[in-house]
Amino acid sequence: MTSWSSTLASTRAASTSSTAACCPSPTSPGGPAWPPARPRSRPAGACGLKADPKGATASHPLFARSLDAWGEAIDSWFEDPTQEKALILVSIVGDNRPVWGVLRAAPLAEHIKAARSRPGLLRLMARYALSYRPPTGFLRDLVVEHSGEHKGRLDLKQGGLLPVTDLARWAGMVAGATETSTRGRLRAARDAGVLTDSDGRVLDEAFGLVGALRLDHQVEQIRAGQPPDNHLRPEALTPLTRSYLKDAFRAVASVQRRIDTEILYGVA
Repeated sequence: MTSWSSTLASTRAASTSSTAACCPSPTSPGGPAWPPARPRSRPAGACGLKADPKGATASHPLFARSLDAWGEAIDSWFEDPTQEKALILVSIVGDNRPVWGVLRAAPLAEHIKAARSRPGLLRLMARYALSYRPPTGFLRDLVVEHSGEHKGRLDLKQGGLLPVTDLARWAGMVAGATETSTRGRLRAARDAGVLTDSDGRVLDEAFGLVGALRLDHQVEQIRAGQPPDNHLRPEALTPLTRSYLKDAFRAVASVQRRIDTEILYGVA
């Protein structure tokens, strides 16, 4: 009997999830080559997590592999991270959490742990992690959307969460950590000396603040019968909260600049 395992990764999406399926071997005597993927998405959908709009779901052949095939793919991406979408795929697999089946102990963890011995990969992952910047303006004000349906709103995901989660993922890989939570990765990176204690705490506190604001915002939307999103009007915040948020964004931007400089001079 084949023992199937499904994984769920909430990576770059706000209210969406990336899913994948894996098994010990590509086929099973007397059974299907791959498990039905769509039922795996139903529990996530019932929780309000929509399928990833870019197709990172277990129903896509790219995300339905045997454990051996997943391991080979990860090793290939590590060997040549310049492959198309390699960095995105490494990020998705690195964030995986087993949610069903007997393989609950992160079966791909050892493959991910090997990233620390791939300096070329880590350098590109660092650049990738620095691609999102907190929305701070020249006058120390918050930068909001200037057009479109979210005009005048602040994107808490892209400007607040992604700069921290991406740095945590990179720092965790450098530390050889197998943690998949952002805060766990930050702790591991601090313990390994990849991040200073001060920088690690700054990122952790900023992550907590933005995450709490995002959750409060989405709860209010659900209560109002609206679909939850990540776009908040700054004027909805109290002056004190708005000040804390500005300080958090500036602190995260400062950490990014330090890491950027270290990479430029080959320190990181």
